Amino acid sequence: MTVPIVPIVPIELAPRILSGAPSPQHTRGFDMTVRLYEPPKGMHIARAILAQAVNGKNYDQAAVWAARRWGETSPAAQMCAKAVVAGGSIGGSTWGDDIAYQRAVSDLIEAVRNATILGRLQGLVRVPLNTRINVETSKPSAYWVGEGKGKAILQWVTEQVTLRPLKVAAATVITSELANHSDPAAEDFVRRGLIKSLAEKFDASFAGSGAGSAGVEPAGVLFGITPVPAGGSNLTEALREMVNEFTGDLTRAFWVAQPETFVAFAGADRPNIGMRGGEMLGAPALASKGAPPDSLLLIDPGLIVYGQGETEQRVGPNATMEMVDPTSQNAITGQGTTLVSMFQTNCVAIIAEQEINWDAQAGAVHWVNQITSSGSM
Repeated sequence: MTVPIVPIVPIELAPRILSGAPSPQHTRGFDMTVRLYEPPKGMHIARAILAQAVNGKNYDQAAVWAARRWGETSPAAQMCAKAVVAGGSIGGSTWGDDIAYQRAVSDLIEAVRNATILGRLQGLVRVPLNTRINVETSKPSAYWVGEGKGKAILQWVTEQVTLRPLKVAAATVITSELANHSDPAAEDFVRRGLIKSLAEKFDASFAGSGAGSAGVEPAGVLFGITPVPAGGSNLTEALREMVNEFTGDLTRAFWVAQPETFVAFAGADRPNIGMRGGEMLGAPALASKGAPPDSLLLIDPGLIVYGQGETEQRVGPNATMEMVDPTSQNAITGQGTTLVSMFQTNCVAIIAEQEINWDAQAGAVHWVNQITSSGSM
């Protein structure tokens, strides 16, 4: 009788295990199969942060610590090693090491993007940051042409847009005991904290009506757009009016609202909508806590340009932090309040930053509010 054994190992340890494994064969009735475990998106960055936190930003020790815990080929170990080896090469071994480092960074970017409205909207116009581009404001028309007839000259109306790199930063403090804990839950705690803090700020700013701040924060896609109150009409009529008044492209449009708002729309005539979004009138619906309360947005992503730059993470076991939200720190004016020493309190400060910016063209968004004060379904 053959008894299958299927150990689950981290994917980083697979080369070490498989390199010394013999050809598949039966040994004493046992058949060995290795199943690889791929950590969730963003976990590699979280592990590198913990390694640096435990070792006081001594990258040599952090790299050894990470290699001992997650394997020498793990992205976490290579990220720590990259910080101390010059020339863009990790230890001068293989070009694949840099790919592993980029993969760890890309994992965090993808995890944050998948948790945001901006990342789930399909059809956005991706552009490089800090580069002047032409954005289409009026589409040219084509014409049927008879034999021997002249072809019309098409006029393409555009405007120039430059998305400057703006930065979202999330700072938190954890105890050294948590950083040293061997439980995988500690790694996941850091990972989830980074993703959640960045994603929530992205959504609140993107789906908001704020004017933003020059050089600091982009304006929300609702800025300058007056909502249409849905109160006094039933929800079916409100949806019909939104569709009729929308000037964007309905074939690529998305609904966006808070989970509670989508629940108000759920019913026998709209069975595919709920607290996690779904589909309504044939268009995808994205649920987000960052959407304005008691409101429904209809967005044409093809009229929104956005750019995304670098992601950076830093660890400060010897830093001093102003532990208030929001912070009043200002290095230019010398402003600040009481600071807390990470060294004295046996804590570690963690900062994650993401460069991003966007710009919504005219007609990209239409929205209604006062949803729950409407009449019948």
